[in-house]
Amino acid sequence: MVQRFINEVVDRSLFNPNDTVLLAVSGGMDSVTMCELFYRAGYRFAMAHCNFRLRAKDSDGDEVFVKQLAKRYNVPIHSVAFDTTEYATENKFSIEEAARNLRYDFFDKLIEQHKYSCVATAHHRDDAIETFFLNLMRGSGIVGLHGILQKNGKIIRPLLCFGRDEIENFIRVNNLEYRTDSTNATLDYKRNKVRHLLVPLFRDLAPAFDKTMQNNMKHIADVEMIYRQDVDKKRNEFIQVHQNGYKISMKELETLNPLRTYLYEFLYPFGFGQTVVSDIIKGWNNISGKRFFAKDYYLIKDRDYLFIYPLVLEDEDARYLIHDGDCRMDMPIHLEMYLLENSSLIEFDFNKYNAYFDRDKLSFPLYIRRWKSGDKFQPFGLKGKRKISDLFTDQKLSLHDKKNIWLLCNADDEILWVMGLRTDDRFKITSQTHNILNITWKI
Repeated sequence: MVQRFINEVVDRSLFNPNDTVLLAVSGGMDSVTMCELFYRAGYRFAMAHCNFRLRAKDSDGDEVFVKQLAKRYNVPIHSVAFDTTEYATENKFSIEEAARNLRYDFFDKLIEQHKYSCVATAHHRDDAIETFFLNLMRGSGIVGLHGILQKNGKIIRPLLCFGRDEIENFIRVNNLEYRTDSTNATLDYKRNKVRHLLVPLFRDLAPAFDKTMQNNMKHIADVEMIYRQDVDKKRNEFIQVHQNGYKISMKELETLNPLRTYLYEFLYPFGFGQTVVSDIIKGWNNISGKRFFAKDYYLIKDRDYLFIYPLVLEDEDARYLIHDGDCRMDMPIHLEMYLLENSSLIEFDFNKYNAYFDRDKLSFPLYIRRWKSGDKFQPFGLKGKRKISDLFTDQKLSLHDKKNIWLLCNADDEILWVMGLRTDDRFKITSQTHNILNITWKI
């Protein structure tokens, strides 16, 4: 078994022989086996233990046992205790989700602080099969049906080539001590129900069940690799950078088949799930400006595009000053200012991100701010003031575009420029203009 373990590490390139690997050790049979295999193979390792405080004195006993185990191997030990129940309640996680998040956050910090090459968990072949069925029931799609990956970023699972029966035999033959988690025998958790009820039934129906499942998961992992290459390629083609976020053309999305699957894959990295995808497709032909929210992003379904933007809390009353003589502004947007003398030699570049003003008509300091309901200005080429909201209607702006409009104003609170759309006629350049202020918005 030790030689098979070494072969697995080498053949799968799980880590380099001189690396120091962080082992996630609960004190149970699987993690004790992993420690012993690392020790006998001569690999460098440290140990990490999480006390989730879910089993009272038993949890504390596990921590003591793991510390003694580290002392026996003469390796560093990192331990931490969590109030898992409180964390799960506050964040609305299941106990299993809470423990997983706390555990891997702890491992990430240790890897960064101590420069460990990776963290090894003691998942074995039976765990991978159980995970397959759990993911199948969750509807995780092809991504979840490869079971447990042997290497995923900084996480490795060097025991996936072994079954639970082999690990039990290794423990027995080598007379290794370990801790027993009584919760593994109960049917309170879904995984335990799969382990004790579902998998034995399949083994009874198909004697070669374990080998067949191992081959199935490997095949699915290969298929997923092909699938992922196609999805990534199309994601890069379809998702465009737009202002401070992204946009996806709905017309272009309609060329994809199956649309639902591609749209889910495009939106999943932003935190949107199947429910949002279903709602978008149901209202595909409705022009609603409906918003959908994820943890860090929100999505707007508009006429022709899906707009995705990060959730940023901003002070709508904030004013960002531009003083007389300033050449640039870097926050919250990038502006460059040029003072020009009016002459026939100037080559004007009139576009929505470039504006020209009669410098002598301006009162400083200028400032930029977000637009507000009721704001009015005198659009270039017109007489009389008009509501900016009417300009938005004419321009058919999306809800997000309206929300992110900036106004350039002067010290007298007069609007000089609805930025990216139109300047005010009162400050335009005429034949009487001597000095010109050119402001360029660098997008």
